[in-house]
Amino acid sequence: GMNPTLPEGPAPTFHAENGTVMFEAEDTKLYASNSELIGNDANASGNTAVQLTNEDYGNTDLVKTTYPDEAAYQALFTSGGNPVAAVEPGLEVNVVPDQAGTYYVWVRLICESKNQNTLYVSVNNANYGYEAQPTEFSSDYRWVRLNKTVTVDDSGVDKEINLRFRGRKCGMIWDKFLITND
Repeated sequence: GMNPTLPEGPAPTFHAENGTVMFEAEDTKLYASNSELIGNDANASGNTAVQLTNEDYGNTDLVKTTYPDEAAYQALFTSGGNPVAAVEPGLEVNVVPDQAGTYYVWVRLICESKNQNTLYVSVNNANYGYEAQPTEFSSDYRWVRLNKTVTVDDSGVDKEINLRFRGRKCGMIWDKFLITND
């Protein structure tokens, strides 16, 4: 199979037009520790998608084997079990809104079961927030809206917003993003 190389350098920036921006998951900054490019996917836009490959099950045995001592774990996770801001994402992107409003994040994805359907989202380098999305499962791509929204007031127009996404359960496949205030 195809083994594309992960993009280097800072996360790319995409500019909204009329409150909307769309881009491919593979065009974001990918982190090799937490994501993997999938090539030759005829059902994916651009024939390429990204799989979230890391596992962060909160305070479970799996995480404790990854972070063997309690101090190491506590340095990386809040008391609520979510990763702190310093933890690497699976993918990262910057978006510049051109209008005020509440922006919604849609992802075209495959999520086949509840064993894959949780993730974390960090906005502007804050600690990650927990998401349980999607709630219905399929082996086909479909558009799913994440719970996380970003509110932009007039002072935030034309200013970069940093978005970082990290899998919590391994296996979800992401093809494309649509971020819109519509």
